[in-house]
Amino acid sequence: MPQDGGSNPARHTLWRRIAIPIVAMLSACVMPQNSSAQVPIGWPRQLEESQARQTAENNRAAMGNLGTTLVPHIDEQVNTADNVEAPDGLIDAVPTQYPWYELDDASETPNQVTPMLPEQPPAGGPRITSTRAEYTFILPDGDGFGLMSLDLSSPVEVKPGSAVFITPHFNWVHLTDPDGVDLPNDLYGFSLRTEFWLKRGDDWLFQFFVEPGLYSDLENNTSDAFRMPGQALAFYQYRPAWQIVAGVIYVDREDVTIIPAGGLIYKPHDRLRFDLIFPRPKLAVQYGFDPCVENWFYALGEWGGSSWAVSRPTGDDVLTYRDFRILLGMEQKRKDSITWLFEAGIAMGREVEFRSDVGNYDGDPSLIGRIAIKF
Repeated sequence: MPQDGGSNPARHTLWRRIAIPIVAMLSACVMPQNSSAQVPIGWPRQLEESQARQTAENNRAAMGNLGTTLVPHIDEQVNTADNVEAPDGLIDAVPTQYPWYELDDASETPNQVTPMLPEQPPAGGPRITSTRAEYTFILPDGDGFGLMSLDLSSPVEVKPGSAVFITPHFNWVHLTDPDGVDLPNDLYGFSLRTEFWLKRGDDWLFQFFVEPGLYSDLENNTSDAFRMPGQALAFYQYRPAWQIVAGVIYVDREDVTIIPAGGLIYKPHDRLRFDLIFPRPKLAVQYGFDPCVENWFYALGEWGGSSWAVSRPTGDDVLTYRDFRILLGMEQKRKDSITWLFEAGIAMGREVEFRSDVGNYDGDPSLIGRIAIKF
């Protein structure tokens, strides 16, 4: 053994073989907390998840080869919203069936806008980035008018790192008849969303999508059942903690065709977020600390509704439902695992309107609840 304090190459090689796998495993859990500021506000969760998977594969390869240099880490924290989920979307259940940006998860937007696309997009073909299931119910009011819905969607990334997604979407709504009013009980929606995200410079991000689909009671299959909502939004990084959002939402409903969307996103730090945005404002606060689990409390407002082609004894018609909601929610997100949320609140301004103006109904305010999981 060297007696002069010199280095021993064999010993260094041994320490390198021991240390590199430990660093790689720890970075998968701890480093996302410190790198979230690199993820652009509004960047879709599907893209972040794709990059996280690619990073995990690279890290596994590094551990297997016991090399001396780890692949640079890409953030694996993000959504969810929807929101933001997304706004998220993401981030489109009936009666909240208008399209919305994918930022529904409050923690997914950090303070800086910087490109996160890898210099060389990872190889591979289309892949399902996640699956989301959502159940919503509105308790019957004094006249017995209630609602429940089931919403299923699974975004497919066309190519890893491409920021292009195809999302099949299924929705089922069940209405309970109020006293003296005959409503179609079961309504369905089948749609396919094509979504594209575009980054320009360090400060601009754009989101576009169209979602053609059929919305009916499966008995009226005329052209009234076809709708093609869409959305175009621009995100501008004004300051490190401030973002400006502006755009339009083409809802393609019987009562409303197009609405403006926009406002401000303010995130002073990673545990507090204000989405001062129409039509879905949201305030979210993170509680507790765990490097692999995020827990959030939030309050949000929603303007919901949709239109369906229906068949009635008097002939074909179009039914439109709309309401306004105030909700309190709790969400838990586990990295590389299931994300779940629970929301409760009140639904107001509940209205059913027919194109024929026969059988219109105004419901009373009622309690609403929502449960969703994403995996």
